[in-house]
Amino acid sequence: MSAPYAAPDRTAAPLAGRTALVTGGSRGVGRAVALRLAADGAAVAVNYRRDGAAADEVVAAIEAAGGRARAYCAPVDDLESISALPERVQADLGPVDLLVSNAGTAGRGTAVADTDDAEYLRLLRVHVLGPLALVRALLPGMRAAGRAGRRHRRLERDRRHRTAGRRGLHDGEVRPGNGRPHARP
Repeated sequence: MSAPYAAPDRTAAPLAGRTALVTGGSRGVGRAVALRLAADGAAVAVNYRRDGAAADEVVAAIEAAGGRARAYCAPVDDLESISALPERVQADLGPVDLLVSNAGTAGRGTAVADTDDAEYLRLLRVHVLGPLALVRALLPGMRAAGRAGRRHRRLERDRRHRTAGRRGLHDGEVRPGNGRPHARP
């Protein structure tokens, strides 16, 4: 018989000493993530595009609970601004250890065939190019601190093991249908 469910011990701050940057952190899911990261002990950089009052409210809520936070206006689609953000955060809160790329925007509701190129470029800047610029700006510091890459490698190793287990493969056994090229009979 299994033990009854016990709530996790939240008295220890698992993210104490870490700094998190949450893009789109002033509202909705980003706000909830920022508050949770702070509750777990992280200092939180709340990034926003235009609603400074909402970002200030998130910061105030974090500080009222005893946490550390700052708000930063840096639109994700402004590549120069977003690339400079990690230095600003480091000066105030310390080097960024965690990135939550949450900022986003919706299309204007037009059909794909009727959407002009400028709209596609706007969406690409927000959802692809801006986050990529931010990751590129953060990676050198994360790598220097030994924080980049380990999680990805562990996830990849676990994925390979799960895939092998589903296919009944052990010790490098190779069979048709295991993802490797083979001839069909």
